[in-house]
Amino acid sequence: MTLKLGHTTSIVISSAALAKEILQKHDAVFSNRTIFDALRAHQHHQAGVGWMPVSTPTWRYLRKICKLQIFASQKLDTNQHLRQRKVEQLVADVHRSCCVGEAGIRRSTTILFGELMNLFDRVIDKRLELRKMNDYVSTNDLLDTLLDIEEDNKEQLDRNLLNHLLLVVTLIVISS
Repeated sequence: MTLKLGHTTSIVISSAALAKEILQKHDAVFSNRTIFDALRAHQHHQAGVGWMPVSTPTWRYLRKICKLQIFASQKLDTNQHLRQRKVEQLVADVHRSCCVGEAGIRRSTTILFGELMNLFDRVIDKRLELRKMNDYVSTNDLLDTLLDIEEDNKEQLDRNLLNHLLLVVTLIVISS
């Protein structure tokens, strides 16, 4: 049975045997996410790890980086106070937006994502310049780690993927 919920078609699985078969044998088909209009800004739906088709080599590679460098318990514990503050700011912003009513989400998202991508480019460029200096000492922060990975694997992690990964990390930090 299918249900049409707005723009989304949903499948209802009414037996345990069918649910088991779908979840065990066809999980890759059903695991992709709906691409919302706002995600099409700067092709984030193609380069953002949360929206890529699962089981692609790029998705697996970015997932590995996230697991080892972003979601490790030590890294999460270190930044708990920042995430708490960002959640409070996000809740206040959502409340403000609900009162105003936002329109033109693709246009505004394209502008905002563009500003974030430019910011990430400037931060990365500045760090790369610092790394070229003879007296540079690595801080071993997330950016240094990602730049090291990019240098070692340019064919797998290019600047575009690096920017989108930083965008995802930023959104996760803000929302967690």
